[in-house]
Amino acid sequence: MLFLRKNLILIIGMMIILGTHLVSCCKVPVPPVVVVEPELKPVIEFTATPSGVIPWGDTLEINVKTINSKSLWVNDQKQPSALESKIRTGLYNDTIFVFKAKNITLSSEKELEVKVGHWTESVSGLLSYHYWNRVSLRVWRGDTLLAHFDFNEDQKSNLYYFRPNGKIERYNKDGKMLSSEWWSLDKDKKNILLGVNKEIFWFEVDENSLTMRNEDTYPDGLPCVVETIFTYCSL
Repeated sequence: MLFLRKNLILIIGMMIILGTHLVSCCKVPVPPVVVVEPELKPVIEFTATPSGVIPWGDTLEINVKTINSKSLWVNDQKQPSALESKIRTGLYNDTIFVFKAKNITLSSEKELEVKVGHWTESVSGLLSYHYWNRVSLRVWRGDTLLAHFDFNEDQKSNLYYFRPNGKIERYNKDGKMLSSEWWSLDKDKKNILLGVNKEIFWFEVDENSLTMRNEDTYPDGLPCVVETIFTYCSL
């Protein structure tokens, strides 16, 4: 009996040790602590060139950059890149640009208000705000007037329009377009470049009249300057 009692005690002790060991081996590991970074609010930065009041018809360039942004809108138009965008546009009226950047849930918004000067204060405005009638033509060599004639009433009824989109269009009195070609101003806005070959015309313009001059060859084979006079047309 003593022997059985000793074996029983030994067996019980081993079971206790084994059970404790099994419990310690099957203990569920504690998951690592995950640190969630707080969401950052987007930052919007932009520059506009030129600054201040923009002359009528001039091109404004805006460079936009963002930080912590996953999407970017300019005046409700989603931009291809969430981090930067470049906008180039001709302006003819006071305009507000709205920039909106969004991260995940946080968003930021900024506005840029651009003032546009009156069309009479801009070379582009004086040229392209309204229609013109061609009224007369003169040919000069130095200070000598070689030829002068006025266009007839039918020719004067033709309307010329220097469209802001870079096309000069000619219409008859019935509103039918007779011709169209490209025009632009040189860098200093001293010359009109006309046609695909960009023929150079010096010009003077105000609210009521436009004078264009270009070099040509007179019938005698010698160089001359052809001067065409336009007047403002009120439709």
